[in-house]
Amino acid sequence: MIFSSAVAAFFSTNAAPFILGIIGGLLTNFIWQKWRDAVEKNAAARFSQKVSERLVHLSADFKDEILLLDSAGTHYLAENISVQVDEDLKFLVPCQADDVRAIAEAARGKAKPTAIAFEKDFVVPRGLTVEAIGSSMGIDHFRERLIAGSRATAERFVESYEKPGRFGEFNGKSFFLRGFTRARDPRGGDERTTFFLALGMTDWFTGLTLYNVYHQLAAEGHGIVHADESSISEKYNWFIRGFGVNVLAILHDGGKRYVVFSKRSGNLYNMRGKSRWHVTTNEGLTGQDLESDGRLDLYACAERGLREENGIELRPMDAIRFYSFFFLRTDFELGILGSAELRLSRAEFSKQARALARDNTMEIRQYAFVEFTERAIQEFYRRETEAGEEFTASARLGIEIVSARNGLNRLNT
Repeated sequence: MIFSSAVAAFFSTNAAPFILGIIGGLLTNFIWQKWRDAVEKNAAARFSQKVSERLVHLSADFKDEILLLDSAGTHYLAENISVQVDEDLKFLVPCQADDVRAIAEAARGKAKPTAIAFEKDFVVPRGLTVEAIGSSMGIDHFRERLIAGSRATAERFVESYEKPGRFGEFNGKSFFLRGFTRARDPRGGDERTTFFLALGMTDWFTGLTLYNVYHQLAAEGHGIVHADESSISEKYNWFIRGFGVNVLAILHDGGKRYVVFSKRSGNLYNMRGKSRWHVTTNEGLTGQDLESDGRLDLYACAERGLREENGIELRPMDAIRFYSFFFLRTDFELGILGSAELRLSRAEFSKQARALARDNTMEIRQYAFVEFTERAIQEFYRRETEAGEEFTASARLGIEIVSARNGLNRLNT
């Protein structure tokens, strides 16, 4: 009786319609928000499924050149990528004494002694020998192969200082693979990937030597050319002597977006004597990216690459996103593919690349700014290939993956 009287009293007041209107508005807004969230979640799930299906097709199409190891549901979160280095675990190949003298003579006055410092003997992890490492991979005469490969690497160093148009090779810290693991972490209904990469210490000279030995083994038909995900991580990991951070820049210019391709110098070891179209920035992890706690920051490496190769300093409104880890068969390297959204015009990009980039003149011959649409990218690819130009596998796969993440259809590069 008391309750019904109170209700009747409330409805007899002038405030009742106003209060009921507020309640109705809040309820309507709540229902609308829930409906919109459900629609967006459903659309995101459909988009993610479409991207996943496209990645399956890309994996099949690129299988002879690139092995896709992992891809994030949307993009990797920084905290879900971990790269850890054990600085006490080392694998180093020596440079022969007469080769050291030849390099020093060729580089006299052109390089600091620290840039051409090499090991005098093999360095391997405690409890292992060079022969044991070779045996674990089914490679006979591994020590002899490494010595022969080191002599070819030394010749490259000498040529880099003696031949016109070449820039001097230098030695420095690098990393070899100890192994990697990945895990799916469902949180908030959005499947995200955790990727952990474990590395040991080596140097650039050793990496190039292993590169030479790998191509010799490939020519002999060794099983290393058929390496799969398991054997890359657990058997042939000694040959993984590089990790490339591959980024395609997307410029926001005049209401349109443009993807930036860079034509790399044929003098770079992975271009094999011919300039090719590549991603905007291809930066390798080095000792510069090593933090005091032994971690490597892929985002910091990407920022360094954009700065050193392209003269670009990231601003708060810019964003780097990583999408896929991969194994490049031709160079026996691991890498990650991503994009950098830059609020920058084409003219500003060109100006900064010419004026501020430290490595630009050595590594990049030219840029191409292509409107970020299916038709424009396909037309650019067709025109360049018909003219005899080539694209690296990383560039072709990279543009397909970045396009897929931005809702573009298959480009068939």
